[in-house]
Amino acid sequence: MITKFRILLYLFYKSNILLKKPKNKSLVVIDSTSIDNLKNILDNFKNQSCILETRNELIKEIYITPKILLKTLLKWHFGLKTSYLIALIEEIKPKLVLTFIDNSLIFSKIAKKFKNSDVKFFAIQNGWRGDICENNFLFKNGFLKKDKNKEFYLPDFFCLGQNDISNYKKYRVKIKNFYKLGSLRLINALKKKQEIIIKQNFDICFICNTTWGREQIGKIKSFEIGYLSLLRYAIKISKENNIKIIFCLKQKTIKRQNEELNFVKTKLTKSEFIFFKKNCTYKLISQYSSYSYILKSNIIIGLTSTLLGESLALKKKVLSCNYTNLNFYDFPVNGICFLKKKSYELFEIRVKKILQCSYSYYEKNLNKKKNYIVNYQNSFNPEQFLTKKITDIIQTN
Repeated sequence: MITKFRILLYLFYKSNILLKKPKNKSLVVIDSTSIDNLKNILDNFKNQSCILETRNELIKEIYITPKILLKTLLKWHFGLKTSYLIALIEEIKPKLVLTFIDNSLIFSKIAKKFKNSDVKFFAIQNGWRGDICENNFLFKNGFLKKDKNKEFYLPDFFCLGQNDISNYKKYRVKIKNFYKLGSLRLINALKKKQEIIIKQNFDICFICNTTWGREQIGKIKSFEIGYLSLLRYAIKISKENNIKIIFCLKQKTIKRQNEELNFVKTKLTKSEFIFFKKNCTYKLISQYSSYSYILKSNIIIGLTSTLLGESLALKKKVLSCNYTNLNFYDFPVNGICFLKKKSYELFEIRVKKILQCSYSYYEKNLNKKKNYIVNYQNSFNPEQFLTKKITDIIQTN
């Protein structure tokens, strides 16, 4: 309680207090995090939209009127921040509320509150939702007191692809309508790929996925052991066979990258870490840099991630290796692209096979279509599709 009070005081201290209600807008965007990926779409609705922040560090304005205060107090059971946002939305009177942070519980709570109203809610998936599977596992094994999946409520979910539809239905997450939108981040990356010029070609692009910053998963030793085995295999095959490799760090700021490197440093031998650091994307902080390396690499290797699914959709050869003993990390596509038995010999054989084979041979040895995880196809424009959906709602009387 004391901590929450301090946060409240901090927000009032750093924010601009506006003693008036917000202007009416047709479109409300919840949380500006990663909003750059929506820029081409939202530019069509500049005068009709506004942003409501949910993260303390991003809140810059606080609206206060007797009506807003009263509405916030009447909805106190939702939590202070959520009840305040609900009050603001009631004052703004939008036709549509959307977010690019599809796993935001605050967004789900707000959507649930308005489920009997005329306000529409769009959630746009911004990344791999392995956490849906994780939540189920963590709850059943006592790492979480509540099943987070039961708290999600997304009326209209614009997801990456069929894999997410299958997963959300499997775990009975409350979704009314699914749309296989694909990856807006991938679309933006392809538009901006010329901004990061990479002259060198690589044999392997390794997608890093450490437990750093993931408290519950970090407690599961088999995850860390399995991931580090994969990382060491990648280092070994590269050193022994003179294979060009690039390790794409997960973090995109220098501070976070240093923390990620320090974490890895404690897990690898000195020689392994020196090789890792020399061949990683340290100090390259563009959010699209990983895509540039993917396009310049023969094979993309990792555990499970959005980038692996996006790479597969781009007709790149990928190899997912789940050595964690956790079934929910199995890659959704099986065949030549997936390994589960932990063995360096099997890893080496598979990597060399994929490096040497043609793409047509590789694709024939997949058990699902390349766009099963991420819906990417030349005949479908995600930005146009979403823009039309928004326009149809906003222009209704």
